[in-house]
Amino acid sequence: MTEASKVRTKPKMTGFMAGWLVFVGFYQIFLAANHGGLFFGQNNLLRQDLSTTALAVFYVVAGVLFLIVAYGIWTLRWWAFPLGLVVQGMVIALALEGIVRWLALGQQAPIIWDALDLAFAAFNLSWALSRDVRTAFYNLNSSAG
Repeated sequence: MTEASKVRTKPKMTGFMAGWLVFVGFYQIFLAANHGGLFFGQNNLLRQDLSTTALAVFYVVAGVLFLIVAYGIWTLRWWAFPLGLVVQGMVIALALEGIVRWLALGQQAPIIWDALDLAFAAFNLSWALSRDVRTAFYNLNSSAG
């Protein structure tokens, strides 16, 4: 393999997407540390839910996955593409679950956060499924062979 063929061209907005995922990853870990009151107030259901060990562990795992995907995207690792799709699928499922849960409980739902999660997931998926991103990661996967 020649040096010229080893040069990797990053797709547009790669830096933004990696930076965004770093922010989201640390935010998930921040939620796991039970500081959700910064955005949601001290005495609401999210704050109470965060006191459960299972949810805290989930937020830590999600945060770490976001950081791993961010690293993979920034350094153009072939595994970042499929892992990123899985993580975005998790975000969509959790946002939809959050909306359904809040509506089913009949409470004044701050579903704006879930709606924002869905909007950002749609943006992230549109970026990931764009031709230049798919081509860049497909070429990496086929050359990793």
